[in-house]
Amino acid sequence: MQIFSIGKDPGNQIVLEGPFVSRHHAQLIIYDDHLVEIKDLGSSNGTFVNGTRITNRYLNNGDAVKCGEILLPWTQYSGEVQQPTKINNEQPGGTMESLGSLVLLPNENKILTSNSNNIILTNYRIHMAEKELGRSYSITIFLENISSVQLIYKSNFGLLMLALLSALVFLYSLSTGKSDMIMGSLLAGLLLLLLWFLSRKHTVSIYPDGGKPLEFEVGQMPGQQIENFVNKLQLAKAERMSELSKH
Repeated sequence: MQIFSIGKDPGNQIVLEGPFVSRHHAQLIIYDDHLVEIKDLGSSNGTFVNGTRITNRYLNNGDAVKCGEILLPWTQYSGEVQQPTKINNEQPGGTMESLGSLVLLPNENKILTSNSNNIILTNYRIHMAEKELGRSYSITIFLENISSVQLIYKSNFGLLMLALLSALVFLYSLSTGKSDMIMGSLLAGLLLLLLWFLSRKHTVSIYPDGGKPLEFEVGQMPGQQIENFVNKLQLAKAERMSELSKH
């Protein structure tokens, strides 16, 4: 039996160079009877076989294994690895096809993009890449793991509570005749109410079975375009579930 450690740390036998690869990401185990198993080591961004996130899985010829965003050419490890093998997105025969920050898996095809290509829907998954406070991050949810999709308004609830508090102060001032507080509480309440209204954001929230939801603002996107996006997402999930049920 041979065990190959996989991850970003240079001490691994298979070193993967990618921003979504953990230092100690996974193990590739080749048994004496030639069975091959991949085991995830609790990585942050997961290990996937044919688009499905796994904890451990025995592999068959043709299986696509992905650690983070890197496809792992696992079939080449039939002998002992003497020196660390470095793998990035450059594969024999050229560069893998990609859509922005998303590297496509074998047989994966784009269905649509939205929000200036920050949102990508494929026949395998939905992917979002964003920047917040100068920090880049991405969220990927495989279609079979989506539990619900919600179209909601989000707002700063704290501003609304402060506006209501100002309204109570205004009513108290009226009842007690404290004229110096009436105008101040009224203006504060109106300002807070305006700020609350401006903080409202039309948001699509896609919830996985577990973990962080994928959320993005639709802004001034027409209602028909939003409905079209949600319908295509639901149809893609149904087709993906049907495909997986055949295996």
